[in-house]
Amino acid sequence: MFACGFGKEWSHVYTSRRREFLEESISRLGFQKLSIEDIYEKLWQDLEDEIKKWIKASNVALKILFPDERRLCDRVFFGYSYAADISFMEVCQVSAIQLLNFAESLAIVSRSPERLFGILKVFETLGDLIPEFEALFSDQFSVSLRNEAITVWKKLGEAIRGIFKNWII
Repeated sequence: MFACGFGKEWSHVYTSRRREFLEESISRLGFQKLSIEDIYEKLWQDLEDEIKKWIKASNVALKILFPDERRLCDRVFFGYSYAADISFMEVCQVSAIQLLNFAESLAIVSRSPERLFGILKVFETLGDLIPEFEALFSDQFSVSLRNEAITVWKKLGEAIRGIFKNWII
C-alpha cells in the first residue's frame, strides 16, 4: 500500500477500524466512559462497582489488548516503523486516555474518608501498570500517554495524602 502511494489512506482506515475494535473490547469488559460530573454524582457503592470494572479493563488493556495492537501494528506496517508508531498511538490513544481520565477524576472528586480504599485500589493498580505504560508508550509519538499515566498516578497519591490530612485534622 505504501509503495503504491496509498500509505496515508491505508493508515487512516487501519487505525479507525482498530480503534473501534479496541473501544468495543474495553466496553465489553464493562467499563464505560464517565465524565467527572458522572463520577461526582454517583453513589459510592455504584462508584466502587465502576472501580472494579476499571481495574479489570485497565489490566486487560495494558497487559493484553495494547501489546497485541503494538505487535499487529509492527507486522502490518513492517518496514515502516514511523507508520507503525503513529498508527499504534492513534489506535490506543482514545482508550488509554479514557482509562486515565477515570482515575484522574477519582483523584479530583473523591476526598472523603469512605472513598479512601477505592482510591487506594486505583492508585495501586495504576502503579502496577506503569511499567506497561513505559514499555508500550515509549516512542516519540506516544510518550505523552506514558507521561500522563505517571502524572495521574501522582495525583492519586496526592488525593490519598489529602484524605489522610483531612481525616487527621
